[in-house]
Amino acid sequence: EGDFVIMGTDGLFDNLGEDAIAARILQAYNMMRIDGKVARAVCSWASQALLNDAFNTSLSKTAITPFSIAASEELDLAYSGGKMDDISVLVGMVEHQVQA
Repeated sequence: EGDFVIMGTDGLFDNLGEDAIAARILQAYNMMRIDGKVARAVCSWASQALLNDAFNTSLSKTAITPFSIAASEELDLAYSGGKMDDISVLVGMVEHQVQA
């Protein structure tokens, strides 16, 4: 209960690292805890925030991203910037189910 589940296409995970994703999820958790927002609204906000972050990073020519790190290592050259790609994000939260 209370765990967040994040699903996304490679457009999300190629442009945002675990730390950036975790930071947004922490923001969502704090919104729920401090502001009393319901889980559905918080998950919707987190999905949109991650989508925007990934899209903006994909447009960057200088960002250090999971894709740029992997490309640099694989191709043995200096690669920087985001990766233009389709981006889909779904954030959910595990809740306790009440028996009817």
